[in-house]
Amino acid sequence: MKVIFVAYIRTHFVALLPHAEWLRSQGHRVAFYFAQTYNGFLEDAAALKQLGIGGIEKGGGEIGTSERSLWRGRREPVSVPSRSFASCAFAFRDVDRFYQALLVRLAPHLLVLPEENVSYLSNLLVRQAHVHSIPTVIMPYTIDNPVEAAEAYYLRRRFLVRPGLRVMFARKYPQWVFEHKGASVLRLPFRAAATMQWMGFAPPDPWKNTCSFADAVAVECKALSRLHVRAGLPLSKLHIIGSSTLDRMAAIQREAETLKARLLQDLGLPVDKPVFLAAIPPDQFNTVRPGCEFTHHAEVLAFWMNTLAATGWNVIVNLHPHLNPHQVQLGDHPNVRLCVRPVAELLPLCDVFVACISATIRWAIAAAKPVLNHDFYRYGYDDYRSVPGVVHMNTRAEFSHEVAQFAASESHRENLRRSQAEVAADWGSLDEKGGQRLLELFNLLGRHRKPT
Repeated sequence: MKVIFVAYIRTHFVALLPHAEWLRSQGHRVAFYFAQTYNGFLEDAAALKQLGIGGIEKGGGEIGTSERSLWRGRREPVSVPSRSFASCAFAFRDVDRFYQALLVRLAPHLLVLPEENVSYLSNLLVRQAHVHSIPTVIMPYTIDNPVEAAEAYYLRRRFLVRPGLRVMFARKYPQWVFEHKGASVLRLPFRAAATMQWMGFAPPDPWKNTCSFADAVAVECKALSRLHVRAGLPLSKLHIIGSSTLDRMAAIQREAETLKARLLQDLGLPVDKPVFLAAIPPDQFNTVRPGCEFTHHAEVLAFWMNTLAATGWNVIVNLHPHLNPHQVQLGDHPNVRLCVRPVAELLPLCDVFVACISATIRWAIAAAKPVLNHDFYRYGYDDYRSVPGVVHMNTRAEFSHEVAQFAASESHRENLRRSQAEVAADWGSLDEKGGQRLLELFNLLGRHRKPT
């Protein structure tokens, strides 16, 4: 079986790589298509080469060869135009033709995407896959929440419903509109949204990033399954399989005591001290964040490090894939160390997980680890509100108080750990069979593939 994984950003690559590695270990042909040239994609392509996995650049040529690019446009095929209706129409036509040629060249048996996001024009890729009878699977790398996109757009005039044609369009195609903080927000700039709709390329629900045209959505756990069903995803497309990441976590958890001691020794930290694992979020201060107490990312990082280090605990820091380790200053704390290993491999070895509205919180819940969720950006997502072992906070004062309480009270930590353990199975099965279930799903879809 030949499987093509699609990555638009580095987070996608990091999330999908464990699945690709597992499939390759089972003898299948695997490659990554880098749909845009994000920062670090060449390093990721080099890592693939070491693993024996192919890399394909945005134009459709294999990285490291002289294979001719199929893309003739000046901008990348994921760029969404908005200057005029004509520019949008020509761009969408060109992207559609490019994906047709790309799939003919690659000829995969299966296509795997981290999301079907209209902002990346991935709906055009999935539609062309259907034309060529190539099954497509969405493996969500995060929890799909339309509020995230609405937060990014509701202060930008290009995305707002205003008097005139926009109001007429919004009334006829209400699926394009999301009401957020008193504003009627379009999922794309108006001209792009209208052109996509009129050309027949629009997904049924542009605000969903999980499934519009795809054949299946493979989620990790029951909790995510319920969220997708509530959002309107057909049950026939939903498959709960776990993941290769959870399989790796389960293997580490079986030897957690030994591996934790080895990790702390490697990092030069005392093995008799508990561990905060701090997942540093990406820098999103390029947008206005009303109510945020911080003005820049370095200020947040300094506050977290000073507060956590003051407890005397070991503090292991893991960076979001979008952050450059050489540009991050952790301060002069003897009990703080940066670790570049994947966060999923560190979660079974920590005592408390510290994050900011991160999708990785679901793995901490599955591992029964208490979580401090500091939403300093003030996004207000409610993805984990019902989880008893996740403590939510917005302010500096709340964060300082909770960190001090966790460090001082073993009974408090234990109570939250037990609460987390009660719901852990709902957020991820650690039975080490996720990879096998994934392969079974792929084989099922492959059997139903129509010959071209």
